[in-house]
Amino acid sequence: MRFRVGLACALALAAQAQEVSTRKAGPDDVKLTVRTRGDQAIFHIGEVIPLELSFTSALAGAYFIDTASYDRSGRLGVESFAVEPKEGWDDPLALYFQSYGGFMGGGIRGFQTLSAQPSLIHHALNEWVRFHQPGRYHVAITSSRVGRVGSNFGSAPVEIPPAELWITIVPATAEWQEATLKRARAALSDGMAAADAIATLRYLGTAGAAQEMARGLTDQNAAFQYKLGLASTPAQEAALKILDELLHDPDFPINGIFLDTMSLVALPAGKIENRAERRTQLEAEFRRQLIDTLGRKHGSALAVSAYTIIDEAAMRGHNLPDDQKQKLTAELIAGFDSLPPQAQTELFQSRWRVLDQKAMLALLPKLAQRSPDSPEMNAYQSNELGAAILMRWWELDPTAARPAIIKEIERPHPRLGASALGMLPDKELPEVDQQLADHLTQDMTQESPRPEQIASLISRYATAAIEPVVTGYLDERLGKWACAIQAPLLAYLLRVDPPGAVSRLKEAVAVRGPGSSACNHSLFTDVSDLHNDPALEDIAFESLDDHDPQVVANAATYLGRYGSPAAEEKLWIRMAAWSQKWKGHEAELRFVPGGEQNPLIYEDGAGTAIISALASGQGWLTDESKLNRLLDWSVGQNQHGQVEQCLKLWQMRPRQIQLIFFGANQQFQIAQYNVRSRQRAIEKLRQFPQGSDFVWIGMGMEGENQAYDEISKAIAGRGITIAKDSRSTER
Repeated sequence: MRFRVGLACALALAAQAQEVSTRKAGPDDVKLTVRTRGDQAIFHIGEVIPLELSFTSALAGAYFIDTASYDRSGRLGVESFAVEPKEGWDDPLALYFQSYGGFMGGGIRGFQTLSAQPSLIHHALNEWVRFHQPGRYHVAITSSRVGRVGSNFGSAPVEIPPAELWITIVPATAEWQEATLKRARAALSDGMAAADAIATLRYLGTAGAAQEMARGLTDQNAAFQYKLGLASTPAQEAALKILDELLHDPDFPINGIFLDTMSLVALPAGKIENRAERRTQLEAEFRRQLIDTLGRKHGSALAVSAYTIIDEAAMRGHNLPDDQKQKLTAELIAGFDSLPPQAQTELFQSRWRVLDQKAMLALLPKLAQRSPDSPEMNAYQSNELGAAILMRWWELDPTAARPAIIKEIERPHPRLGASALGMLPDKELPEVDQQLADHLTQDMTQESPRPEQIASLISRYATAAIEPVVTGYLDERLGKWACAIQAPLLAYLLRVDPPGAVSRLKEAVAVRGPGSSACNHSLFTDVSDLHNDPALEDIAFESLDDHDPQVVANAATYLGRYGSPAAEEKLWIRMAAWSQKWKGHEAELRFVPGGEQNPLIYEDGAGTAIISALASGQGWLTDESKLNRLLDWSVGQNQHGQVEQCLKLWQMRPRQIQLIFFGANQQFQIAQYNVRSRQRAIEKLRQFPQGSDFVWIGMGMEGENQAYDEISKAIAGRGITIAKDSRSTER
């Protein structure tokens, strides 16, 4: 299965690299030093070598540091390590990185301004360097974390002198290794210093450590670290032996990361051609062995192992033989309560296609009726599972499911909102009006009230009969309620009484200052995603000239998403004024890493939102001439890059249509347009000139052929052709 996702041009370039070489800091402007924890200088082979990197600057406020500190799994490359002599050590993860076709980048990062007070970053040198020979080693550490305050975001880092360290490596005796392993086991068993214990096991390199890590692959919090440790352990033979034993152990549950890890350990220790392909083959072989041994597993080990087979089939778009599907489903039903909470939910959300759904139907009423309060699940997990169960029950047996859905809607403190309970075909449910009105106005000091869920259900199902109750509740603190309460209630009013909603919408936009919720920064999109009305567009037109740039940005985003063709001219007028004001003042708008927050970045956000709306709005077609005009009016490199990406997508021949799945939801990328439904995709395609050619790029997912057929048929009379990419086949 190929996976290619096209993003809207508005999101295509989050940041542009603006220089390719590092900038050199002045002498002593920035200083990097390194020490080991406790200034320890002598370490055993396999001992954790904790480093403390200290960044300081004599010029307070002149430089900033990127504080990202997540693991090295394809994401973090801001430090490099040079070791002398060049013998006696290696990179423990070099073969790991060669064992996959690619890695996804990303991670959370922050910024701090440097000063004479040290900014500290902590690493384990073992992540990059594995010593296997005793000796004295010199380590030079180079970092690209530092930038100059005032430089553009994404610009090249400042070059600073490397930090240096001498350490001595001594042989690891069997007694030291056993004592170290014993301490790590004890720390894990009592839950103290778990992170240090996991690191100890990962780097120790002994057969005993490999055995502990193999068994620990069932621990969701530590499994990935154990995977890296086993992938690089010198005790490869012992690791593979214990993994094979556990694979066939009747009482040991086998999850997906176990099979992935086992395929890494089974690879030869040296370089081989097509390493990634060979790893995939090994994983498939171990999966076949797991299927063969399922009959000997029992209890939770059987349920988890069966889920692993189902999970892989769903993720890769494979179909299981009917007899295997029925057997696996029966095992999952029998052991359902022993599955991890996430696995229980995923069975109904994204693994449903490969199950025996008729057999699962018998389980659904029982699960829907049990108490949502479970010691094994937190409230979020319980709600996610409950929503998925009701959705599948409704699909299979709507007559039986309807009373359960109504019962959920009538809860005084509903655990689910309209996003989960909105599947009923009824436009309104008069029979729940009184309950919803009573629940909305109940004493807010009661235990665990869920007004946001009640508000969403009112938005979806309530009739005009309870409008006085809703307005009485809403008017008391309009513009001050939480957005998740205010937006659904305004959407309800917009649905049942548009004139009555207008004054309240305008007031909600106008509320500013202390005590306000700042929901006006998202009001247009929050409300319109629940219910849209021409009255909302008129208010958005007025808000394009608001003095708050965040309100302007939200109004523009709404008009791009839902605006009529008349909105295009309004947006062009606003874009012309914005561009004229800020052209030549790009430096004032930019984000400054490590510095004080620049309030003008919201002005930049307003301009970017207007550009996005004009370039990819639903209500009109933006061709090459319009995109070139936008390019001329863009301010700054990021906006230029955004429009250039749109131009590339427009100029592509044939233009592409990409179907994107987000869980159960579908989105369509059509040239530079990202549309949220099949019907809106048809509407957008009908705007293109006759004779336009497209190629359909799919992911081989269920429902893809149906979407292709429906869209192709709907636009057939427009002289627009959609050729199917030969590699886009539904599995």
